[in-house]
Amino acid sequence: MPGPILVQAKVPIKPQDTPEQLAQRVLAEEHRAYVLALDLLLDNKLDMCGEQPFLRAPVDAPPHFVLPPLRRESPPRERKA
Repeated sequence: MPGPILVQAKVPIKPQDTPEQLAQRVLAEEHRAYVLALDLLLDNKLDMCGEQPFLRAPVDAPPHFVLPPLRRESPPRERKA
């Protein structure tokens, strides 16, 4: 089963695009998004609540990237008996 989506990029579709041109532009953005997702994970900038990712703090990313929402409160902690 696939994991949650961490980062997406919006890619414009131009009227004159061929399928190959669009695919090339999408692939380039997928590579950028993949690097950003890895950075977020490795820098411990994400929280998970079930299957929903949340950012721990604002992240500087290109405006065409779609990121998880910013967590507004701390995640609930487990109580020890």
